[in-house]
Amino acid sequence: LLAEAAGGVATGWWLRHPLAAPAAAVGCFLTTLWLYSSGPGELVVVGGATSSLVNLAPRSSLEVLQVLWFGAAAVFFLVAAGRLAGWGRRPRVWQLPVASCACLLVLVPLLHQGETFLVPTSERQVCVGAEPTVCVAPGYAAFAGSTRDALLPFLRALTGIGAPVPTTFRQNVEPGQETVGPIESGLILGDHRQAGFAVLAAYLSKKCPIDASSRLQTDYSGLAYWLFATVDGEHPTDPTVPQIVTGAASPAQTRWLRGAIDDLRRCTA
Repeated sequence: LLAEAAGGVATGWWLRHPLAAPAAAVGCFLTTLWLYSSGPGELVVVGGATSSLVNLAPRSSLEVLQVLWFGAAAVFFLVAAGRLAGWGRRPRVWQLPVASCACLLVLVPLLHQGETFLVPTSERQVCVGAEPTVCVAPGYAAFAGSTRDALLPFLRALTGIGAPVPTTFRQNVEPGQETVGPIESGLILGDHRQAGFAVLAAYLSKKCPIDASSRLQTDYSGLAYWLFATVDGEHPTDPTVPQIVTGAASPAQTRWLRGAIDDLRRCTA
């Protein structure tokens, strides 16, 4: 913001027009948007996270270079504005070239950083219980026990039909690990309706092209229907759910459910 404001000051003294201020604001916005979408993103992206930051941290080298770049750009624009406005009794001719060189000296290594904004960290998680063990970041430790309690009814329902269930749930794992299920902050912080989906996510890899297969879609919708109906007593109207799932418990229903789980476990890109 300081660099963009300094650029606006320089633009105002350069153009000397009433529309200079809104033009500078629109120009900064469009430039930032273009860099964010087309790159180089390291000039404008600070952070880069779209979900949980558990076991992730911003790159310190990139952060330092970004701060130096924005600071150098702010100094450059302020020096340019000072020259245009005639600030000071004796304008120093060396100031603008030095500010320009400072911007370039920071810009070159910054552009070579690449667009990897986050790096893994080795922060240990806090784990509670057994079968399943629930592991969360230290800041969520107080909620680990209630999260485990929310998962247990769904795991018991699946164990009752002889299905394999995750033995561990963690915040920093990808779906589809089978023995290790992923849990999100929403579930940990009290949205226990997510518990069933966290269990289902252990079977279904993100790489599985489920949208391209009607069979896999039926497997997932049928398994989800049965799981929530068994645990929460929910019976929503869903025409994609097979009748064998909506009917009474039977050996045939158990075979279908276990087959659906096997299909999801085998699915990869």
